[in-house]
Amino acid sequence: MKKLVFLISCAFLVQTSTYATVRTVNNNNPSPGQFTTLGAAATPSVNGDTIYVSGSSATYGGFAISKQLTLIGTGHNPDKQNPMVSTISFIDCNIGSSGSKFIGLNFSNFGYINTSNISYESCKFSGSGGISFLTTPITGINFNKCVINGTAIVGGGGVAGSIVTINFNNCIFNNIISSASNYTLSGSLNNC
Repeated sequence: MKKLVFLISCAFLVQTSTYATVRTVNNNNPSPGQFTTLGAAATPSVNGDTIYVSGSSATYGGFAISKQLTLIGTGHNPDKQNPMVSTISFIDCNIGSSGSKFIGLNFSNFGYINTSNISYESCKFSGSGGISFLTTPITGINFNKCVINGTAIVGGGGVAGSIVTINFNNCIFNNIISSASNYTLSGSLNNC
């Protein structure tokens, strides 16, 4: 009987430890969120966690991640009487952040992407700079239903002759897509 109770307890602990945690960030005063900065919310987070970013009249600043996280904001044009958007200066996606997703965020600029498999959905990019790639090759960078009001792609470091694969689906552009000469830009433009 003791072995059965022990095995059931172990199974319960394994099952409950596999659920992702959801954290809330709100920099309004007073803050109804668990955290007031993205860095404070990301520190205790582990791969697979989600961070909800509340709308605010102030930006959340720049941010670098090295974990697979999902950040969800209010959308770049929320359907509210007094809309406040979730504005982030930039997010640098470092090694370890592969598989991260950013949904409904308003970026005042792009950031660095140093890993593959990053997704942006229903986001708005309004800065004059573009994405920089410090390491290559990079694949699986996806933009879905995004508004891009600046230079979409610019070069960074990378290995000469490498390929960077980016897919744009149902996006709106206000500027051309350009690439650096040290790597080849590939991917797709669907319904843009």
